[in-house]
Amino acid sequence: MTNKLPNKKILIWDLETSGLTAPQDKILEIGALYIDGPEQHEFKWVLDHGIEIPPLITEITGIDANVIKDEGVNPLVGINSLLSLMAVADINVTHNGLRFDIPFFMNTLANREGAINIEIAERLNKYLRETAYDTAVHVKASKLKWSQRDGESYLEFADRVLTKKAYGLKYNLALTCKEMGIDMDGESLHRAGADVRMTWEVYKKQIRYD
Repeated sequence: MTNKLPNKKILIWDLETSGLTAPQDKILEIGALYIDGPEQHEFKWVLDHGIEIPPLITEITGIDANVIKDEGVNPLVGINSLLSLMAVADINVTHNGLRFDIPFFMNTLANREGAINIEIAERLNKYLRETAYDTAVHVKASKLKWSQRDGESYLEFADRVLTKKAYGLKYNLALTCKEMGIDMDGESLHRAGADVRMTWEVYKKQIRYD
């Protein structure tokens, strides 16, 4: 059975970073896909922090000094552009965003002068969590055979799922796409734009939209 997309503005977004811990590690790339009814707008920003890219990150993402030189913009350009999209979205979709992308983004904002003040940052963090749809939560929950309980909020459900230790259970984006039969040909894994497009496909399948 085919469902319609929610009659809401949907933002799918993803970060590529120089490491796992903000603010010492930096956002290297932001990808975003904004859905408003039949309209779709795709965005990508490579952020130039003037730092050396760790070799392991280049190996994983393909982002190196040449990519930064050719495509890099002032980090605030990308950050503020994403903030503008977040400001008008009703649903923000990520893959493992509740555990990684949202905290990383908020820690970046809280520690970057000129990006955002503390009061607004707190409101934004609350908004992002309250409007979140994390595709990784649903993949892991499905593998655990768990569902949202009566009276349980989405964030409570997500926290219960994500904190469950399940050794050997994998739900990364590439494996998820493979298991769902999503075509990844031509996509560069671990680049924000590609990860956003694949997350969009996962989201559509999870809400049974064709």
